[in-house]
Amino acid sequence: MKDSTIRIRISKELESKFKEICEYEGVTQSTVLRELITSHINTHPITTQNIDVQFNIEQYPETNPHSYYCYNITVTLTGNLEDINDEIIFILPEFIFKGVEPYRIDSHHYHRKPLPGYYGVNGRVLSSKFVDGIWKGVIFIYDDSLLSNPDNNCFPDIKKILKKNILSAVSGLCTLSMVDYLIGDKSQA
Repeated sequence: MKDSTIRIRISKELESKFKEICEYEGVTQSTVLRELITSHINTHPITTQNIDVQFNIEQYPETNPHSYYCYNITVTLTGNLEDINDEIIFILPEFIFKGVEPYRIDSHHYHRKPLPGYYGVNGRVLSSKFVDGIWKGVIFIYDDSLLSNPDNNCFPDIKKILKKNILSAVSGLCTLSMVDYLIGDKSQA
């Protein structure tokens, strides 16, 4: 498999200093950047604490009149969450394309966490919280063409963006916990 290339923008001054230091050390710039990326990944709380997100999506029971377009979704955080003392709050994505919302997700009422500025275009609360490492909500599919195969048509998109938002929130809490610990506030770590 061919390696990927990453391009970054830095100031001329920073580039000059970086080149100079690499020459002094007898290493290439690429080697240093690869080591920095590897180190960042290997020491990041998401990696070191093996934090991940598991999804369970189930259609409403057939006895429910909305079962043809509504799905329960449960998200479970896995990994070492012991160092996270704060409430895990994340933002639900909105799926609006050219002014149309083909599907959406919403929190169950006890997983909503109203925060100023985190309301959707229709006034829905987008800020959500985990309760004991679990979040529950509902997926609504409004576009009939997606109903024939939501496992391929919309669930992958929902899972991808929801996972990104959740891990971003967890990452921020882990980083804050680590910073508090490093500067001496052991009560927060």
